[in-house]
Amino acid sequence: MNGTYSASDVAFPIVHNSPSKPAICPTTPPPGGACSVVNLKTEFKDRHVKFSLKNTGTARVYLTSLDVTWTTPAGKLKKIKLGADVLYDNPDVNPTTKTFTFKADKKSKIDKGHTEVLDLEFANKVNATNVTSVVAHFKDCPDPLKLIG
Repeated sequence: MNGTYSASDVAFPIVHNSPSKPAICPTTPPPGGACSVVNLKTEFKDRHVKFSLKNTGTARVYLTSLDVTWTTPAGKLKKIKLGADVLYDNPDVNPTTKTFTFKADKKSKIDKGHTEVLDLEFANKVNATNVTSVVAHFKDCPDPLKLIG
């Protein structure tokens, strides 16, 4: 056959949509999806604020930044650690609101199913009134994790 054809000249079989597909793609992963970190415990102990962070998602995550607000009674922020790895050390930071940025590498990772302790060390004794806000940001996670505040 020679000539021009249109869509009306072609017969399509019935298209079966099984299992049914969503009409739109989700914009964020569902809870427990690829990126899901929960704070199991917050502990104020002497000069340290410690958070037990569990990766409940399906992939490794990386802590890329931390927003911290603290007041004069806590003194300077001296060090930030995730597990045994030091993410920030020097210079000591005066009380303020500050964002600390980290490389997405082996020091900032939490493997899927694992728990790591995020430890903020200050010059003086800390509590919930002098460390007022801590928010963690993870690579490829749509929402920050509010730890305090």
